Amino acid sequence: MTSVEGNKLLQLPSEQNDKEISIDNVTLKTTHTSITTNTPRLHDTDAIPSSNLQLPTTLSHSEILQSTIKPLSDDNDNFKTELALTKADNGLPHGFSSDPRKKQRASKTQSLIHASRKKVKLKADDLYNIPGQSISEDHGSYAIVYDLVTGIRFSVSRCTKIQDQITDQNFNEVVRMIFNREGNNQAPPTKYEFKFKDYAPEVFRDLRRMFNVNQADYLMSLNDEIGIRAVGSSGKSGSSFYYSNDRKFIIKTIHRSEHRHLRRVLKDYYYYVKKNPNTLLCQFYGLHRLKMSTRTGTVKVHVLVMNNLLPLTVNISECYDLKGSTQGRYTSKEKQQKGSCQKDLNFLENHVKIHLSSEKRVKFETQLKQDVALLKRLNIMDYSLLLGLRHINKNNNEVLDEEFKRVSQIVHKEVPGAHKSTITDTDGGILAVDPNGNDMDLIYYVGIIDCLTNYSTLKKLETFFRTLKHRRESISAIPPIEYGDRFLRFITSNIESPGIMVPPKHHQGRFRAFKRITAHGHTA
Repeated sequence: MTSVEGNKLLQLPSEQNDKEISIDNVTLKTTHTSITTNTPRLHDTDAIPSSNLQLPTTLSHSEILQSTIKPLSDDNDNFKTELALTKADNGLPHGFSSDPRKKQRASKTQSLIHASRKKVKLKADDLYNIPGQSISEDHGSYAIVYDLVTGIRFSVSRCTKIQDQITDQNFNEVVRMIFNREGNNQAPPTKYEFKFKDYAPEVFRDLRRMFNVNQADYLMSLNDEIGIRAVGSSGKSGSSFYYSNDRKFIIKTIHRSEHRHLRRVLKDYYYYVKKNPNTLLCQFYGLHRLKMSTRTGTVKVHVLVMNNLLPLTVNISECYDLKGSTQGRYTSKEKQQKGSCQKDLNFLENHVKIHLSSEKRVKFETQLKQDVALLKRLNIMDYSLLLGLRHINKNNNEVLDEEFKRVSQIVHKEVPGAHKSTITDTDGGILAVDPNGNDMDLIYYVGIIDCLTNYSTLKKLETFFRTLKHRRESISAIPPIEYGDRFLRFITSNIESPGIMVPPKHHQGRFRAFKRITAHGHTA
């Protein structure tokens, strides 16, 4: 507390280091800490009317008190003062003008001061896009998409010569390019100025060859003059997706941790794909980073170009994202109408089964086990199986719009030496077979997606805290070995083939949580 002599009271919080200050024959006993802590900061002076407060460059204790004490009345008998050291909810000190226009002007001034002092970095999660919206010049994300497509096209066009053999140096190679309006010896002139990095270009060039992606078709698909279309944001990761011109490729913004993890496991991924042509893992075509300056700060975006597992030239009737967990694994009807993928609980609620022939089932399960074994070894979890269902008769009756008709007419050339899968049929799908062995009017599109989540310390903490509230077998954040085993059990238990008996019920005891939730409703 602070005392004032002469029946003049002044309230000040203080604890120690008291000091007496004389102002207009009034002795104040105050504390250094209370003054320096509660007085307005230098950069907040614009928020206070100049008639009431003008702070010098260097402030003493007496000057601070003089500037913050405002007379309330000037009666001859009673002269009271109040120290305005606290701030109101609107950011203005007590005792000053309450004019709404001044308050609004003061709040704007404070926001501008704080914005100038703080360097703002936009994340990939902040890039919100409306699904299906074309990225034109008046779109909010046009500059970023233009820079991405320009950088990818130029970096890919540099890799014209196919190397005979990929070396260890190719996995660590990073090509840096600077783009500006004038152009330079590295890159041609562009609309915007930005920096671009291309990681392991020769490795991804060979991966595209193995995945049967023609170099010329790849460049034509990523053509900003024809059009890039936004897919929207996906799941909890908040990543933004962009279709290529022919809808065959997807440009996905990824987190920096996923970017680093892919660079660490790229060598294992490359040699695994080289030995396993039937792999169900997501196909990666390029890894890049964009850096550009905006009015609000520097934008760094890490992107990954990959295949579009669900072809847009056909209408997919149903789509499921399967992990083998139950917690938060349900998609409401409202989200389904907006185009969101259904999840595990929807899959069980709809009694969906994967009907494959005996031969395809053996190949599918064998390859799935090999893929999961790789993900376990690379310490990866939280991936899922994307399952798309296309009913042939139903789709044949539907008329595709002009955009789909144009895309369906694009023909991609075959690449010599590319892998040919023995699991998938035409268009990358698998034809369903009924219990009698007859072909059904149903095609499955399957693949393992989101396979870049490392089981880091943060994920271990997530496992600990989630198990305090939920059963361990129902959550997604569990160690890679447990996750992979549960994932395999769930997928293989929902595959049916002619002549193969369904496992006894006691073998499915680990999925009691599924049956209990689907039987009594779900709140996920």
